[in-house]
Amino acid sequence: MIVVSDTSPLRYLAMIGGLNWLPELFGEVICPPEVMEECRHPGAPEELREWASQPPAWLRNRSISEGAAMLPVNIYLDGGETATLCLAREIGAELVLLDERRGRAVAANLGLAVTGTLGVLVEAALRGLIGFDEGLERLLTRTNYRVNEAVIAAARAKFVDGGGGL
Repeated sequence: MIVVSDTSPLRYLAMIGGLNWLPELFGEVICPPEVMEECRHPGAPEELREWASQPPAWLRNRSISEGAAMLPVNIYLDGGETATLCLAREIGAELVLLDERRGRAVAANLGLAVTGTLGVLVEAALRGLIGFDEGLERLLTRTNYRVNEAVIAAARAKFVDGGGGL
């Protein structure tokens, strides 16, 4: 599976001890250099900066090719989100890891499949890598992750029903 990640899921997963779920779920994850720069930024959480300073073998850093299709000119996202979506389009990613609402809407309009931190948590719980409630508590108490109760209920239903997946 070809998976491209933006910064925010990596940030939140680092803060809850969930980065090791990614190779279990996807094998390999690809990030553009802009995302890795954001991960190493002095304002990023220490766990993320340390991880990004010596990325694991399952993380591939890949630049967008010159001449690759860019986003429409009226789309304004941050550098990491823009690079993530452009790279995902270029390499035919099967999944994009992205949390921000506007970026997810753009990805959907581009025909890209998207999941975020909560989706990764659900899949990790389904595969027995962590208990769903334990992971959710970590996410809500150790980070500034914001999500409404309806989204949590939908995530819990996927887990409880044993269906879903990303």
